[in-house]
Amino acid sequence: MIARPARIAAALFVPIAALLSACASHPPTGPGDTRSSADVPDRSILVSDKHSSALAQGLRHALSQRGWHLVRYRGDLTHPGRHYRAMAQRAKYRLTLTDTPVSACRDGDPGYRYRIAVIQNDGGNVPVTLSGAACLSTIVQDFASALDRNGLARASRQDDLP
Repeated sequence: MIARPARIAAALFVPIAALLSACASHPPTGPGDTRSSADVPDRSILVSDKHSSALAQGLRHALSQRGWHLVRYRGDLTHPGRHYRAMAQRAKYRLTLTDTPVSACRDGDPGYRYRIAVIQNDGGNVPVTLSGAACLSTIVQDFASALDRNGLARASRQDDLP
């Protein structure tokens, strides 16, 4: 007859071994993710789901037209001091936008007071920053020009990889 502690250990061995095996075969995720920011495509950008204005949609469209991979995120991911490493593992850049509708323009476009930034997640470099007040089409055009001017509109070799 097996002693009681040995019987308990034997009964727990199979479920624990199965659990450990499942964990070992699953890739890590979240803040402890071991992926490097070097593995993230150059033309990937986090965009917030909380912005649904015509301006936010226009900026996302401008990025898509230039071949950017848009990665959706919740607004709490960018809470100061939190998750910057996790963001860098998901996308090379993030788009931040603050916009307030101010008036209608002569052509019927909405007008906005805005602040836009494209921020590099790994290091904090800010290659694009725009602010002011203008009509929707002007802001989107200025944003596209800023991407072009800062070398963020051209495809890189890494982007062409499958």
